[in-house]
Amino acid sequence: MDLSSNSFLKELPAGIGNLAELRYLNLLNLKITTLPEEIGNLVKLKHLELTTRLHTIPQGAISMLSELRVMNLYYSDSKWEEGSEGLYMSELVGLESLIHLDLTLSTVHALERLFCSSNLRNVTRYLILNRWEDLTISNQLSSLFTAMKSLQGLNFNCCNGLVEVMINADAKKDDDYPVPSLEWLVLWQLPHLNCIRVGRRCFRNLHTIKIFSCFKLKKIYDQNMNQLTFRYHRM
Repeated sequence: MDLSSNSFLKELPAGIGNLAELRYLNLLNLKITTLPEEIGNLVKLKHLELTTRLHTIPQGAISMLSELRVMNLYYSDSKWEEGSEGLYMSELVGLESLIHLDLTLSTVHALERLFCSSNLRNVTRYLILNRWEDLTISNQLSSLFTAMKSLQGLNFNCCNGLVEVMINADAKKDDDYPVPSLEWLVLWQLPHLNCIRVGRRCFRNLHTIKIFSCFKLKKIYDQNMNQLTFRYHRM
């Protein structure tokens, strides 16, 4: 069932829980802000795309989706990492069938909880670090780059305190890449960013860095990024 981009749908009816055989549900680009508790009745659901405006998810509902394999919380406004109006981390950890997870994190505490779960680290494909006021140098997150082996996309978004992006985990052997899966890196509205440093032979698949509204950026240091496509937008 694809309900995406339906401008007239402002609420998901409780009757959605009666679709016991539903395997795929796409709720992207909707105006709904809350999911009904009955969403937990979709026990055969394998793929769930959640809207960016969502900020309330009934506790315990997602943990019922034991067959869920793909879940998209990318750009979701839900404070799921806090557990107040969204999901507890334990609900995601308990999804043993999960193989693909997209997330937006807005606190260091949320990242630490993600990092504590080897399962979630291994299945996270796309990650946004959103509006972190206390992040100044990305090297503070160096373990993130080397531990998340399946991470394909990383977005630093509106982190006003960030002054330097540093990825300095160099390869120890010629056939070893500390960040093997990362394909693209996005730097979006970082008003104090002035430097990017990337270590030697750090990536195998990185092909694109997109830079938007980073007006103080002056230096990009790198020893092995000749094949990258730089898109620098002063917006």
